[in-house]
Amino acid sequence: MSDDLEAATIDEDTATFVDTRSPIWPTILILILASIPVLVVARTMAARFFYPFDLEWIEGHMLSMAARVAEGKALYARPEVDYIPAPYFPLYFFVTGGLIKIFGVKYWVGRLLSIACTVGICSAIYRNVRQRSESGLVAYACVAVFVASYGLTRTWFDLVRVDMLAIFLLVLAYEHTRPDRDLIYAVIPGIFLALSALAKQNGILFYPGIALVYLLVDWRKAAVFTGTFAGLFGGFCAVYNAMTDGWFWKYTFGLVKATPMPHRLLTVHAKIFSNFPIAMLVVLIACFTLLSRRRFREFFSDKWLAFFGIAYVVSYYFRLPAGGARNALIPICVGAAIAAGTSLPHIARSFDPKSIRSFGKANALWILAAALSVQLVTQAQWYKYSRPTPEQTANAERLIKTLEDLDGTYYMPSNVVPMK
Repeated sequence: MSDDLEAATIDEDTATFVDTRSPIWPTILILILASIPVLVVARTMAARFFYPFDLEWIEGHMLSMAARVAEGKALYARPEVDYIPAPYFPLYFFVTGGLIKIFGVKYWVGRLLSIACTVGICSAIYRNVRQRSESGLVAYACVAVFVASYGLTRTWFDLVRVDMLAIFLLVLAYEHTRPDRDLIYAVIPGIFLALSALAKQNGILFYPGIALVYLLVDWRKAAVFTGTFAGLFGGFCAVYNAMTDGWFWKYTFGLVKATPMPHRLLTVHAKIFSNFPIAMLVVLIACFTLLSRRRFREFFSDKWLAFFGIAYVVSYYFRLPAGGARNALIPICVGAAIAAGTSLPHIARSFDPKSIRSFGKANALWILAAALSVQLVTQAQWYKYSRPTPEQTANAERLIKTLEDLDGTYYMPSNVVPMK
């Protein structure tokens, strides 16, 4: 009895006992739950890193485009029998091509860039959620929610693909959207957003979210941001399109517009909601709280709610086409994780501070642990990893050795190797 009294104090305002004991057990549980997908995905990436063939059907084509940059050849030119470029913007190929000049034409070079960007995204999620929620534990849980979407995206985070670089730059653009800073600071998100769009076209669609946040505070900052973004992105596209005799635009926009849209409108919504039920619920409650209390300015000026909303639309729209693979869902995977964590203060402010104090930190952490458990269980695909077996790796290395011993030149198309 005396030990219990020593571990509690009386809140004078509410005349209730407030537990001041360190909530060690829910903290440990949250750390364990969050660490499981992080460790499993890290182990999977490590096992795939040096595999010398495609992990996904277009990896080899991405690597060959980067190799063309390293060799000084044109990325976008008239179609040839042995080369037609993928319909992506060139920044990823420029960066990977530079790395190839140093390390050679290796799959792990392109994968290294994607993994570095994935780590950068996780770091940004942690920083921003911790800043808003003032809790490193909540921030780490949100990182785990993002990492656990590895399976949902068909293990896209470590591939030789443009996506992770584009998303990383996009997150940096929103992170550096700071209307409270000086006017010149609005240049920074403009630069990052332009770079994101130059890695993948989808970045263009995230412009309105940042522009609105600035416009609600100072139209001049919105103008500086817009001018920076439009000047860099538009200027590059105009010059580069002229340099390629118009082929750059034909490949990056002409082919995309020609893609048919199938009828799977509801299944995409179901896929998103079924994989992020808790994260979606938190964001929706935060939105309802802000709108029901007529805190409209706070609602529209929240950059991460804007990111979430646009990410949902972008992921939904680009998942619809026949060529819309699971990588189209990566923006909402990031948006759900970061918006859920940064929205918690909106919900907390709707309660009486005295009630929150009397509720206790331990109870709050137990709820967080339960919510994280449900969220990770619904994201069950995170453990369905694709990892080359030792036998597959050995066979791949023998094939490469055989090809190296052949005289003359040979052509080998991209292939998909079944993974277990």
